Amino acid sequence: MLPAGHDALLVFVTDREVPFKNNESECAVWPSVIFCKVTTGWRSQWGADSFAAVRSVTDAGRLNGPSSFGAALQSIQGQSISVPLVSSYGS
Repeated sequence: MLPAGHDALLVFVTDREVPFKNNESECAVWPSVIFCKVTTGWRSQWGADSFAAVRSVTDAGRLNGPSSFGAALQSIQGQSISVPLVSSYGS
């Protein structure tokens, strides 16, 4: 029995616009994994939430905008950070 969404599993074979790997996602998570392993985790939920929020903003700016600093500055000034929508393949 194939899981739900199996029709989109190998869409990269027929559509060259779809990347065949999610390396950007894996690279975005890697600093958090290393930080957690080196420090044996966060001392509080607040620290973990703050780290995730900062990484989310700076990574969004680095990947989709002018820079990590620009995204952080926009966030501090109360401006939203525009991130392009990803279309849903196979639907």
